[in-house]
Amino acid sequence: MSRSSYRQTYEKISAPFRASENVMRMIRLADHILTYMMYVLYPVLLVILFLKHDEHLLKAVLIPGTGFVLVTLIRRLINRPRPYAAHQIPAIIHKDKQGESMPSRHAFSAAVISMAYYAVYPAAGIVLLILSALECVIRVIGGVHYPEDVIIGYLAGVIMGMLI
Repeated sequence: MSRSSYRQTYEKISAPFRASENVMRMIRLADHILTYMMYVLYPVLLVILFLKHDEHLLKAVLIPGTGFVLVTLIRRLINRPRPYAAHQIPAIIHKDKQGESMPSRHAFSAAVISMAYYAVYPAAGIVLLILSALECVIRVIGGVHYPEDVIIGYLAGVIMGMLI
């Protein structure tokens, strides 16, 4: 997609959210809350699994950890510019990083953590998968990822999580 066409597409999808500074603050806040929620819930799950001597513990550590390292390496190799950098778009979520957009590590992490929950607590896992998808949408609306970045990151997290 050309620079001008992606910029136009982004401006159309983000316009309702850029209409008010309060709405943009809410988008940023939702991004922070969902991100930190996952990073708090993951160690909580690991502690629960440890205390219960649950068989899922080793997989719940190794699979997300291995996937995180792989995603980090892949995104460094691809080093795709972020939409706000490549298209000079007015991003709602502010970041200084110029590259490493593909695949989204946020999307991967949220999805694989959700799948770890799903392996032990299916209802909680489903709720977290829905919240992870919301985080993906927020990252695109926020201008820090292309749709395919978050789709690939999310699917990679789900697929890796199925191994748990």
